[in-house]
Amino acid sequence: MLHIYRDSHYPSSDLERCLCQMGKEDVLLLIEDGVYLTQYLILALKKLAEQNQVFILIDDTDARGLHIKAPYQSADMAKWVSLSTEHDKSLTW
Repeated sequence: MLHIYRDSHYPSSDLERCLCQMGKEDVLLLIEDGVYLTQYLILALKKLAEQNQVFILIDDTDARGLHIKAPYQSADMAKWVSLSTEHDKSLTW
């Protein structure tokens, strides 16, 4: 499943539910204000990123003046489309 997270509130029960529901084959894409989550030390999020399960929409980081650092991976619109076709289901938080 592709989880799309768009909110920057931390701590958040939605974020906790999202991270708890992620399986080994799931991917998380941070978009809109959700890209701000990379600025916090969220161990569960970092662990998923180290397993190549977290992508950050580059257009949204650029718009907010943020820079993506390892272990997070950048994604452009083409990658978002690719992730959407690779996963038969998606859930937006």
